[in-house]
Amino acid sequence: MALNNNEQTPFISIVIPTYNRAALLCECIKSVMRLEYPKDAFEIIVVDDGSTDGSEECLERMLPESRGKIKYLREITNRGVAAARNRGFAAAKGEIIACLDDDCRAQKDWLKNIIATLALYPDAAAVGGSVINATESPLAWASYIIEFSSWFPVGGTKRVKDIPGCNIAYRKKDIAGNRFPEEFKGSVGEDTLFNYNLINKGKVIIFNPKIKVFHCKWGYDFTKEDFYKTQKKYALSFVRGGYKIFGTWGNIFMKYRVLNLFCLRIILVFLRCLRSKKYLLEFVRNFKLILLGEWRRNKLIYEYSAVVSQREVTSLRGL
Repeated sequence: MALNNNEQTPFISIVIPTYNRAALLCECIKSVMRLEYPKDAFEIIVVDDGSTDGSEECLERMLPESRGKIKYLREITNRGVAAARNRGFAAAKGEIIACLDDDCRAQKDWLKNIIATLALYPDAAAVGGSVINATESPLAWASYIIEFSSWFPVGGTKRVKDIPGCNIAYRKKDIAGNRFPEEFKGSVGEDTLFNYNLINKGKVIIFNPKIKVFHCKWGYDFTKEDFYKTQKKYALSFVRGGYKIFGTWGNIFMKYRVLNLFCLRIILVFLRCLRSKKYLLEFVRNFKLILLGEWRRNKLIYEYSAVVSQREVTSLRGL
């Protein structure tokens, strides 16, 4: 799905929030500079959320190569990824705003496929795509399968309710007045709630597996402790409002919280892996870690949902 020579080339703002990931950020920026898209038709907005690891110096070294394409915005203190995304979106000049995380690398035809998909679906407020594991290790595969099984690079184009903030692009006109929720710093899911609000307003989100990014976080000193911390963040995200994206099923798991202890989601993850021999093999090979991660996440959802009513999710701030 490539752009035709006669097709319009809209200006795109690529927003990249970052925090203390200098090495990963520089590799991310390099992948953007290699994109097969007119260099004068996109800008790179890096929102540094208070980094202290030399991220700013890394970007300064890349400025000559970027030909002034990088717009660097720095927060004095760490405010969280939602606040960083909001600041980047506010500064964006493009009619399309594409999101990329600092621990990801874009495939060369990333923007081409985004624009081609938007052209095919003129009613879509957002399009996004697949996330690919770039690290060959058991922890990487377990994390990848648990977190991104909904966005494997398989199947066809389809309408969805959610696509992660590391690989989604929005039409600016369709998200006017929408903001990422900043009140839950320290967890994940700000992208899920943002997309949930769009869906609630009747907007359309399209998934195209050909829109690809490679996830690289797990290759940089990622430990089992980090693995478990990530499951805690996803559990918090679910009870703080992420359950809403799953409709009736999400409400059931919040109301009848004991169901979470059965780790029923792992069946769905298995079925997603079953569509591809590669992912099925990795599911079987890393099943113990996957099960441990699922158990940790679901046990925490069970515990947190006991102190959270569906009306007062903010009570989890102190956890």
